[in-house]
Amino acid sequence: MLLGRLGAYYATQRPSLSLTYLGRALNQELDVAGRSWTLTMLASLAARFGHPDAAELVAAAQRAHERSPSPGGAIRLALANAARATACGDLPRAARILREVDAGEPAARPPRPTRSGR
Repeated sequence: MLLGRLGAYYATQRPSLSLTYLGRALNQELDVAGRSWTLTMLASLAARFGHPDAAELVAAAQRAHERSPSPGGAIRLALANAARATACGDLPRAARILREVDAGEPAARPPRPTRSGR
């Protein structure tokens, strides 16, 4: 889980490093809930940054989330689906998806970077 958490932290600052850490975390022995959390985080980042495997990752994350919902997973999946729709030029679909997302939920916002030395 530490690799996954590091990947989530780096999402706002260094997406490529985030994708690497989350991919490594996914290759670890995870319980069902940990795998669901890691996949939904990885899929949402991959979709947002146009990763070539984004469609497969989103599909895998949706299956994992159905088996074991993770905290904030539904929101991350909605954001991933909206990002995929935007990338395909389907802005009306992206808008419909985003209208369903509660912007007040912490999972709807990227983690805040911390300043070093504090």
